[in-house]
Amino acid sequence: FISVQFMCITYFVICDKNLNVKLIIELQDNSHTKENRITRDNFIKTILEGCGYKLLQTYNITEEQLNSNLKYQ
Repeated sequence: FISVQFMCITYFVICDKNLNVKLIIELQDNSHTKENRITRDNFIKTILEGCGYKLLQTYNITEEQLNSNLKYQ
């Protein structure tokens, strides 16, 4: 738990009309190419997906990509 409580992510949570989480999008910048950030990103992804959430980590996203990621939700 200690390793999680000090982490901060920039994200958007996409929910349906009943507020069920459909997708979490983490917007990244160039700092995410560093080895320690890659390790952190993998850790965050493992935790969120382990909780049943779908995580999309991206530098930018188009409407088409968003729709594609939500299509089978």
